[in-house]
Amino acid sequence: MGQAILCLGIRERGWIYTHRMWDAQGVPENEPKEQQVTREMLYEQVWAKPIRTVAAEYGISDVGLAKACDRLNVPRPAVGHWVRLEHGRKTERPPLLPAALGQETMLVVKPPSSAVARSKELGAPELKPPAVVVEDNLRKPHPAVRQLQQILRDRTPDKYGILVISGPDGTIYRTRKATKDRALRILNALFNALSSRGHAVATVETRDARYYGGQYRMVATVRGQEIRLSIGERLAQREHVHDPRDGRPSMFEPRFDYSPAGIVVLQIGSRWGMHNAVKDGEKAKLEQLLGRAVLACEAQADELIRIQEERTRREQAEAEDARLRAIEQARAEHQKLLAADLVVMANSWVTANRIRDFLRAVEDRLPPDGRNEGTSAWLAWAYTHVANIDPLHAPQEIAKQLTPRV
Repeated sequence: MGQAILCLGIRERGWIYTHRMWDAQGVPENEPKEQQVTREMLYEQVWAKPIRTVAAEYGISDVGLAKACDRLNVPRPAVGHWVRLEHGRKTERPPLLPAALGQETMLVVKPPSSAVARSKELGAPELKPPAVVVEDNLRKPHPAVRQLQQILRDRTPDKYGILVISGPDGTIYRTRKATKDRALRILNALFNALSSRGHAVATVETRDARYYGGQYRMVATVRGQEIRLSIGERLAQREHVHDPRDGRPSMFEPRFDYSPAGIVVLQIGSRWGMHNAVKDGEKAKLEQLLGRAVLACEAQADELIRIQEERTRREQAEAEDARLRAIEQARAEHQKLLAADLVVMANSWVTANRIRDFLRAVEDRLPPDGRNEGTSAWLAWAYTHVANIDPLHAPQEIAKQLTPRV
């Protein structure tokens, strides 16, 4: 295989890390195999497992699988379907209707084979990298490149002879003086290409409390997403050889020495998250690969949007899950209250009947001349009290609502 130049990979629930390698011709090492899927197969699969799981088995996104269902007219579970099943609630499974006249009955599912294709939906056409021309000199530098030029005027090379512009999450620029002109011309061509496609590019000074001043970011805003950019010259590492003339004890000498390797690398994205790397290779220089770099920026933006949409769907599903749990909990609590209220009413009814029996016995025992005004008033109060505690005094009000108001 030729020199690896571009890499992109994904991890579920968010960040993307490198794990696939492309050679200088843009061909992946392990090309995924395509699969044929029928309406019947897809229908059974999406109702047996969550769409995200089925999509992962095909090597495509859940959005791509959902579009495949729509193309084949296959009904799929609604949001919250699997949550309801987990809580023992039944859900309706609509039947798979016969294919209409002219309806597709089979699709070929092919997983993406490049960083650009990763963000494409099922059936989308191949994207051709745009032509990006690197000029021989900087006649009209892009504003972001002009800012870099101004910063580099005040920089002195480090101990390896490298000019460095630092950022909060790593260096954004690192080349020798001899390579500076080439690196700036590469960036200028890339920035102009991105700008021509409607994407903004800027070099901005950060205002982080820990690094006030002297820290910068190169940012491309693609479809509303911030894509970090950086460029640097790779350092070659070799074992340090002790020089007696140095005068330092060997225990204080470095283990390795570093020197510029002459390979310029363009990093697209944050090194802590989603990132691509385009660099000089044996078959193609970085200048020839800038079209792929433009598409890689757009692919990253599409992937970030997809991740945000997936996060939104997941949050909606979790909110639905929480809502269903709250309903189930409220129902369980309401059932307990109904049972407790039933016991209270039954006990109150028994108590009321016992009091009535007692009051009747009192009246029977009273002599004809023993019923005075005080006794009559007490009996009236007692019968009123019994009516208040007897639930059968107003039987139309006994029945309670069986389900809580949520």
